[in-house]
Amino acid sequence: SNPEARQKVVDYVVRYSRQHSNIDYLHVWLGDDENNHCECEECKKYRPSDLYVKMMNEMDDALTMAGLKTRIVVIAYVDTLWAPLSEKLRESGRFALMLAPITRDYTEGYDKAKAIPPLRPYERNKLTFPDNLEESIAYYDEWKKNFSGDSFVFEYHFWKHQHFDL
Repeated sequence: SNPEARQKVVDYVVRYSRQHSNIDYLHVWLGDDENNHCECEECKKYRPSDLYVKMMNEMDDALTMAGLKTRIVVIAYVDTLWAPLSEKLRESGRFALMLAPITRDYTEGYDKAKAIPPLRPYERNKLTFPDNLEESIAYYDEWKKNFSGDSFVFEYHFWKHQHFDL
């Protein structure tokens, strides 16, 4: 929730984008871990995805002012799997949404999805993640209610199997 902290990230992304003009899509994600979000009174007022989207929109403004066309990949993953409640990604063409359903079961494809269940409630630092395809789609559907831009799925096939073959 700290505007100075958000501005540091925004400034870094603008500087990085300026120095790496060959990048079409830059992935900007929150920490790659679960149950580690700030519990101060100000941060607790928002879902992490609301503060994330707020920063993404600030980043859009700064990149636009700098004349940079870098597109930003926003991730629906871990705490940001739960869609924002109050903030919305602007329809500027700047963003692409990536669903990263790391906990889903890979025995069935998307074409075999059954009825979409209700979402699990968001509980800061006490998250329980979906374990099937339908739940993953439910979280994606929530994001897509307020964002109609480009999106894609990152699949984690064999993401840890290299550790099993010593």
